[in-house]
Amino acid sequence: MPKLKPRTKTESPDESSAGERVSWRSRVPALGPGAVAVIVVDADQTRLVASVVELFPSAEVHVVFPGPDVPRPDVEGVVWHSAPGNDALGPLLERIGTLDAFVFLRRVRVEAALATWGRSYLHLADGGTFVLASVNGTNASATTALDRLATIRDGEIEGISREETEAARSTSDMTATPDGIVFTKSGSHQLKVGERRADDVLPARLPQLGHDEITRLPATTVTAAGGGVVSHRSTDPQSVLTAEYEVPELPLRRYGAPVVLGQRLITRVGQTLLPGSFKSPFKKEVAPEIGRNPTPTFAAVGDSSARRLEGAYYDLRCAWPGQYGHVLTDTVGKLWGWAEAKRAVPGLKALYRLAPKTTEPGFERDLFRAFGIADEDVEWVRDDVEVESLVAATTMWEKDYPHYAHPGLRDIWSTLRTSLADPAAPVVRKIFVSRPPELEARPCRNVEDVEEHFRRRGFAVVRPETMSLAEQATLFSGADVVAGFGGAGMFNVLFAAAPKAVILLSHESYLAKDEQLFGLLSGAQVHVFWSAADVPRVEGSWNPDAFKSAWEFDFARNTGDLEEVLSAF
Repeated sequence: MPKLKPRTKTESPDESSAGERVSWRSRVPALGPGAVAVIVVDADQTRLVASVVELFPSAEVHVVFPGPDVPRPDVEGVVWHSAPGNDALGPLLERIGTLDAFVFLRRVRVEAALATWGRSYLHLADGGTFVLASVNGTNASATTALDRLATIRDGEIEGISREETEAARSTSDMTATPDGIVFTKSGSHQLKVGERRADDVLPARLPQLGHDEITRLPATTVTAAGGGVVSHRSTDPQSVLTAEYEVPELPLRRYGAPVVLGQRLITRVGQTLLPGSFKSPFKKEVAPEIGRNPTPTFAAVGDSSARRLEGAYYDLRCAWPGQYGHVLTDTVGKLWGWAEAKRAVPGLKALYRLAPKTTEPGFERDLFRAFGIADEDVEWVRDDVEVESLVAATTMWEKDYPHYAHPGLRDIWSTLRTSLADPAAPVVRKIFVSRPPELEARPCRNVEDVEEHFRRRGFAVVRPETMSLAEQATLFSGADVVAGFGGAGMFNVLFAAAPKAVILLSHESYLAKDEQLFGLLSGAQVHVFWSAADVPRVEGSWNPDAFKSAWEFDFARNTGDLEEVLSAF
C-alpha cells in the first residue's frame, strides 16, 4: 500500500505568473475512450458544466444535480442525474460503475467536502482522479485537514471514518490549489454487492452482464417439528435457535458474460463482487472470506490473472474447499438449482475449486455422483478462472444471522442418503460423535470420560473423519439419537432419515449455529449442554481464541439434565 507524503503539496499564485497552471484543472489527466467521469454541481452552477465536460471529450460523462427540477444546460453527450446529498450520491455511484474521474463542484465547508471525498473516493479505479473544486485548498482549515489525512498510515485515528481512513491509505498524491484539491487514487477496490442489493444494483452497474433468473424460490417460514433448541445449564445467556425462522427468496441467476471465479468464493466482474462472493450473502454488511474488508461498501481482494474457460458453468465452490463441514453447508446448499439449470443451459458443467495442493478430488466427487452429477459434467479447478458464462444458486444455508436452512434441503439430503447408504447394513440407533483430543480447535480434555459415559448408555462412539462418505451416510441413516461434541462430525445428521433427538455438547465460547440448524431441519428435538471454555468470550466481540478454546465437559453441571434427556430416548 502506498505511503502518503508527510505533508500535502500546495501551490499558490505566487509560485507562477500563469494562474491556470495552479488551477485544479491543470492537474486532471486526459481520459481515453471508455473512461467514466462524474461531475457533481449545485443548482446555480449549471453554467460551469460545459467547461468541465470539455475536460473529458472522449469519456462517458455523468452530471449530478441536487434535484430533478434543476434546469439542464445545453450540453451534449452527458448523462443527467439528481442526488441531493451523500446519502443519495452513494447509491447512484454504485449504479454508474467504476470511475476514472470525479469532480465535486458544490460549495461546502472543507469538512463536508472531505466527507464526500471519503464516501465517494473508493468508486475510483486505480490511478483515478478526485477533485474537490470550489474549495480553497490553501487556506488554514483545508491545510489542517489535509495534513491530518497525510499522517494516516494504518488503521483509524480519532474522528476519521472508516471510509476516510481507507481513502487516505489509498492516495498516492494530494495537491492543494487556491481553487481546489486534487487526489490521485492508488489501488483497486471492489464494490460488494450482496443479495439485499443485487437486483437493484447489478442491472444498472453491469448491463453487459446480461444476467437473468432461471427461477426464484419464494420466501417461506419454517417451523421445526421438534420445537426450538433447548439450552441447558449455561452460566451466561446463550443464543440458540427458535422453532420458527424465515427463509428469504433464493434466486438462481444466469450471467451471460465472463465472470472471474477466484479463491474463497470470489465471484467478480471488473471491480464488482457478485453475491456468490459471500458465504453470508444476506448480511447487511457482506464481507469476502479473503483480502481486506475496509468499509461497509468496499473490499480489497487484489487482482489476479485468470485462466479462460469457454462454456457455461454452475458454481459449486465452497469457502474452504476440502473441509467436510464447509462442503456440507456451502456446496450442498447450492445443489438445489442444478437440475433446472442443466435443463435450461445446454452443455452446462458444474465447477468446483479444489483445496490448495490437492491433486485429485476426494469425497466431493462421491458427493456429486450421489446427487446425480456425472463425472464428465464436473470441472475441477485449482486456480482462478474466467468462465464464459455462469449459473449461480443462492445458498439454501445460512449459519450466521439471519439464520436459515431452506426446507428444500430435506429433499437434497434424502437423495444423498438414498444414493450413499447401504440398506443392507446393520442399523445403529444411538450414535455419539467424538473428536480427537489433540485437535487444535476446541479440544476436550476429558473426552475419554465423556465417550465412556455415552458408551455405557448404549451409544456407538464414532469418529466420522475416519470413514468414507458412504460409510458415514450408512452409519447415520438409521439413527434415532445423534449426540456429540460441536463440530463438522455432527453435520452428518443430514443423513439420518428420521432422527428423534440431537444432543450437542459444547463450550460457552462456541457460537456456531450449524449443528442447531441441522437438528431443527431434520425434525429432531435439539438439546445443547454447555460447559465453561478456558478462554471466555466477550459479549459483542469476536475472538478466535475463545471460539477454538480448550475445555472440559462439566459433569457436575450437566449430568442431571443430560440423564433426563437420555432416558426419554
